[in-house]
Amino acid sequence: MDAESDVWIGTEDNNLLWPVGGEIAAGLGRRNHTAWLEAFGRAGVPCLTLDHIALSHQDLRTLSAHTGLKQLHFDKGTQYPCKGLLLLPRSPALELLMLDVGEWCGPGCEGPFEPPADVETVLQAVLCANPRLNIELSCTMQVAEEVAEQVYDLGMDVEAELLIMGDPAPSRLEVELEVKAEEEEDEGD
Repeated sequence: MDAESDVWIGTEDNNLLWPVGGEIAAGLGRRNHTAWLEAFGRAGVPCLTLDHIALSHQDLRTLSAHTGLKQLHFDKGTQYPCKGLLLLPRSPALELLMLDVGEWCGPGCEGPFEPPADVETVLQAVLCANPRLNIELSCTMQVAEEVAEQVYDLGMDVEAELLIMGDPAPSRLEVELEVKAEEEEDEGD
């Protein structure tokens, strides 16, 4: 596959894509997306975007075995076990992991900001385990200013902890968000 190839897999209707059999049939030792994820690995896909896909630990393990995968993007609505991200630093070529944080930002990205409880520790561990890996936290939607500040604070907390741990490049987590414009208040009321 071409080194610049970018593959997008997802649903255009925002329905979550489960393995065959749906949510009931998915899980440990049961159905998952590994068959087609392995096929992308064999094809040498360098950049993969998953949109509204329900991923399991087995799926993340499969992605970590892709030898040519350089960029992996979990776009809006993609579900994955947060601790499963710890498998991804095994991917030998992975340089960029992009995580859409929209699901953490509340309805309409107005808040409250509710990331998985262990996300800060998981992001630190992922970055420590692979010194060439960068992580980008983004959102396809505009977010409220307060939410954006909380996401930036998460990024700064991860960086501060990496610095304490002696990571040679602690600034490998970036936050790329577009903040909603504040509505102007009517002064005549």
